Order: sequence, then C-alpha cells, then structure tokens
Amino acid sequence: MTAAREALADAKLDPARLDAARAGVSLGTTSGETVKVDEHVQIRLSGDEERFAEETFRYCPASIPARLADELGWLGPNLMLTTACAAGNSALAWGFDHVRRGNADI
Repeated sequence: MTAAREALADAKLDPARLDAARAGVSLGTTSGETVKVDEHVQIRLSGDEERFAEETFRYCPASIPARLADELGWLGPNLMLTTACAAGNSALAWGFDHVRRGNADI
C-alpha cells in the first residue's frame, strides 16, 4: 500500500481525482505457487472454517490488488499475476494492454 501511494505521489496523481471506473490495479508476485494452494485446500478439507476464512485472505494473491483498489476507491481492471520471476513484467504488460485498448486510463 505504501509503495502504491508513493508511486502515485511521485507521479503527482491524486487517486480521488481519477475516474474510479477507469483506474485499475495490476500487480505481480512469485507467491501463489502450488504448495500454498495445496496447503489451503487441506485446510478447507479439514473442516476448520474459521482458519480457512483467515488463510483465504492471507494467502490468496488476488486479495492484494483487491485491497489496494478498495483503499483507493478504484473500480477498474484488477488482477494479481503469479507468473514467478516474470510476474512484474507480466503485470506491467497486462496493465499496459488495458490502457492501450481504452479499458482504463491508469
């Protein structure tokens, strides 16, 4: 959250002044590998609903951009890419494609 706010400040962009429907979040991570998914499935199968609910938000990579978009009030395209070492580049390309196609302004 801090890095996103610093980037917006450096770009002299006020999130509140942007069209929320045309502002999106595209992030990349190396998290989300199958080991974590397998662990999460095992928690679900154990029947421990409380732990499952806690772990879903903590380990679900999609929750990160969703939380950032919610904090900024943005409603545009939103995605977390889990493509290992290429994640950052993939996220930039995905976001760029949305801007290029006219689906988002930022």
